[in-house]
Amino acid sequence: MTTPLPAPAADIDELDLRLLIQLDRTPNASLAVLAENLGVGERTVGRRYARLREDNLVRIVGRTPPGVDGRLASLIRVTTSPDSAETLGRRLARHDDVTWARLSRDGAELNLVTTSNEVQQLLQRNPHVRAVRSHDLLTGWGRDGRAADPAREVDDLDRIIVQELSHDGRAEIKAIAERAGVNSSTVSRRRAKLIDDDLLHFSAEIAPEALAGTGAALLWLTVPPGRIRQTGEVLHNLPECRFVAACSGEASLVAEVLVESPEALVDFVDARLAGLDVVHCEIVTLGARLTDGGAGP
Repeated sequence: MTTPLPAPAADIDELDLRLLIQLDRTPNASLAVLAENLGVGERTVGRRYARLREDNLVRIVGRTPPGVDGRLASLIRVTTSPDSAETLGRRLARHDDVTWARLSRDGAELNLVTTSNEVQQLLQRNPHVRAVRSHDLLTGWGRDGRAADPAREVDDLDRIIVQELSHDGRAEIKAIAERAGVNSSTVSRRRAKLIDDDLLHFSAEIAPEALAGTGAALLWLTVPPGRIRQTGEVLHNLPECRFVAACSGEASLVAEVLVESPEALVDFVDARLAGLDVVHCEIVTLGARLTDGGAGP
């Protein structure tokens, strides 16, 4: 179960927005690296980041791939009336097995990731739901374009580490070790192993209001057989892509992307997808995030 970010408390300017996008693409980057990429001083970045955190506009979180522990995850698309979508989404987001939930920008579609059949049954019985489309997430791509293996067995200590980092991706190793009742070196090794096995990655959880002027979207992509893995690997390595997975259903792949503007979203689809044998692309622009699960399903 996840909880929403508190309401943002400050406006942002162009430098704030550029910093948020940099954090989205490189959430574990040092202040020095962020400053170099932005062309400003390290102290400026430090002050801006501290203020954005204090104002509930960003935090770094640890995430696991969908279906970790061997459970198959599904990305469900729910068509409902705009006046009921957010209420329904927030209620479902409190379910233990819902790891990500987000509305489309027009409010007519709810997208959520779950490993529970119970959630799908709840949707089928809801009178406000007009249609439900469930897409199994068959495989996702980790660092360097490698396919992640969520079936790798994890134990209780792994779960504690992941749980702590899901609240604060920059949590100190010592603090995690104290909560887990083990020494710091054990936590450090386990954390590194989870990352190496692509069972743990970090993302920037950014309040949707802060990204209102950007192009955030889910892309449902159809590619021919023989090109699914190659296309998924290429997409994952693009800085604009927050998440990529092969899925069941009419589309072959689903990707979440974040670019600087709606116009840049068109440029991304027109230029980046042009050479990837994509035969069909459905764009769902994203609105309010209903969980704190970070980037991507």
